[in-house]
Amino acid sequence: MLLQSDHGGHDRSHGTELDADMLIPWMLAGPGINIGQELGDPVSILDTAPTLAKLLEVDPPRDWEGRVVEEAWAAEK
Repeated sequence: MLLQSDHGGHDRSHGTELDADMLIPWMLAGPGINIGQELGDPVSILDTAPTLAKLLEVDPPRDWEGRVVEEAWAAEK
């Protein structure tokens, strides 16, 4: 399960490059996901689609922006 919030906007505009517009509350839970870990790096709304593609074992298009939030996965033993 992935839960995120809309980033809203900044003043009367929407989608600037300011952290307040690009960074969001973001939670991931399920098998293989670290429990209770706070991520060290900021997560952007652009990171959601690549992360979901990894969870679904789908190859994302090359032109997608964002990254897979790898630090959310538990280390394999």
